[in-house]
Amino acid sequence: MAAYNWGWQIRDAGFLALPVDKLTPGEIDKLQYVNQFLDPSVHEAKCGWYGISYCVCTINGKNRTEFVLMYGDKNDTPNGARWINVTGNSKGAIAENVWSLVFA
Repeated sequence: MAAYNWGWQIRDAGFLALPVDKLTPGEIDKLQYVNQFLDPSVHEAKCGWYGISYCVCTINGKNRTEFVLMYGDKNDTPNGARWINVTGNSKGAIAENVWSLVFA
């Protein structure tokens, strides 16, 4: 199972989400992949998760860290979502992290 943290834990650790205009072309590609393919498939799977999103964070402007956020229902916020650190540098790694938690 993919390890996760709660949004409040990420915030308390000092991570700040980067706005879309600060993402690299590769990060934007991953964001679009999550929005176009993974989020709708998780929602349609009716697997207990409402949806997902992709976020790139930094601490003090250094060391970018990628996360996928898992939402339990339509009212869930990033603070209450499960944040999964993306450990690989590809869209396949993102999908693997998501589906390993969905079916855990």
